[in-house]
Amino acid sequence: MYQFNFRKIWNESLPMTQREPKERNYLYASELYKPMIDRYLALKGTPPSNVPNERSFRKFWSGNAWNFIAGLVLHQLGIVQAAEHVVNIEDLPVPVHGRLDYLVGGIPDYDKARKTISSYPFEKEMMERFMTVINNFEQTVGHQEIELMVHEIKSCSEFVINMINEGGHITGHDLQVYHYLKGLNMQRGVISYISKNDSLMGDVIINHPDANLENLYMGDLLLLRGYLDDNTRPEPLSLITFEGKFKKRLDIEYSNYLTLVYGFKEPMEYSDSVKGQVSRWNRVLARLKDIQDGKRGKPTKKEPEGKLVALTDNNKSAIDEMSKDGYNAYELAKEAVIIEEEIEETE
Repeated sequence: MYQFNFRKIWNESLPMTQREPKERNYLYASELYKPMIDRYLALKGTPPSNVPNERSFRKFWSGNAWNFIAGLVLHQLGIVQAAEHVVNIEDLPVPVHGRLDYLVGGIPDYDKARKTISSYPFEKEMMERFMTVINNFEQTVGHQEIELMVHEIKSCSEFVINMINEGGHITGHDLQVYHYLKGLNMQRGVISYISKNDSLMGDVIINHPDANLENLYMGDLLLLRGYLDDNTRPEPLSLITFEGKFKKRLDIEYSNYLTLVYGFKEPMEYSDSVKGQVSRWNRVLARLKDIQDGKRGKPTKKEPEGKLVALTDNNKSAIDEMSKDGYNAYELAKEAVIIEEEIEETE
């Protein structure tokens, strides 16, 4: 009797697929607001120097699995009006092509949902979890008609879900949904984020029209159009970014052009190269913040109230480094949010 190897079958069913590079005159909606240089090279048909590895593709597939699970609930409630609907807008500085996840709306059918879900061969706990979601949906929405809206589902890390639930957002994702609303002349969209760490969900509401998003959307495309028309490659991103504190750039670390543009062979090489500088700069911001707040050191016989915190020569050197990268350390210190591990004194 044949003994199948489920591991082998499973793993071989998740092949790596990569689009063949070719010159194109349009942008994908998922590329909106991504690094200008990456998009310029992609539209010129430049072969990637760094393609996603096998693990990356499996992570993509894992995200699709979460989309399927959440979408299953929406489908069984009978409120999915369309899935993978194509939304292309040609009359733009750079045409944008996209495919949304779901158009959701209508009156939920709870009896149908329960009957269909109960027919699936789920284990008991999973069945109960799906039923709980259906019951909570009924208690919250009842038999009201849900307005038609664009609904995107994205899996994410614990860090991202915390940021979303604290009122944050990801501009590229906002613009992606804004594109769908603009193309369909619809008023409302929602992005549901699901944490791969603990299944927690957060969401961001996108409205159309929205003057800020419209300006970002058109400004992004006009800038890209200028580079394409001039046949001029955009400048690379700075290796370190500031978002409440100095950080490495994930859009550099996982760029398909990491080696071609930045000279790093792999993501870890880039990450290691900026790690020390990121920590050093953050420690200096923390010290500047202490100086601005008039903080004092430990009391001594000579200084009973403690000596006022002051800059060291090393601190001043780091401030000069920041300045060369276009950062005003004194201004950034006012808005910096540094965690405890990053505020040890730098001598």
